[in-house]
Amino acid sequence: MKCPNCEKDLVSVEKDGLNLDLCPTCKGIWFDAWEWEDLAEAISIDKENFNELVASKNNPLFDEEFKKCPLCNRKMEKIQAYGLNIDRCIADGGIWFDGQEIFKVLDVIAEKSNIDKEQLKEYINQICFEK
Repeated sequence: MKCPNCEKDLVSVEKDGLNLDLCPTCKGIWFDAWEWEDLAEAISIDKENFNELVASKNNPLFDEEFKKCPLCNRKMEKIQAYGLNIDRCIADGGIWFDGQEIFKVLDVIAEKSNIDKEQLKEYINQICFEK
């Protein structure tokens, strides 16, 4: 799979049964449709606090270029969730996080869940950025 931002090959990373695809160049992260809920289970958070990305309605942003899904190569929609405009594939339900977007989303989720946001960030760092 290719990065929707820089077209570099995505690298598959795995921990605790969670398998994500990471761009080593721009630090973007691809979640297949089911992996977002798998993350909720892996870090023991109520899935309701994760549902905003899944349930969010399309928020077209015509001043931004739509990115192509790394899985099916179709244009992804822009959705507004957690105060950000995030890319989601209409066809397969996958979610693309640019660079630091995942950490901004985790900050909001941590506040809603009353858990330590640094612990959440550390978990993602261990999966994606530590070798």
